[in-house]
Amino acid sequence: MVGKKKGDKVTVSVPSGTLTLTIKAVK
Repeated sequence: MVGKKKGDKVTVSVPSGTLTLTIKAVK
């Protein structure tokens, strides 16, 4: 991961599909 962020904890709760979208948004 790109480091621990407040968003990481949220992405862990959501499906992998949403997690990928969140990661792309962060980059």
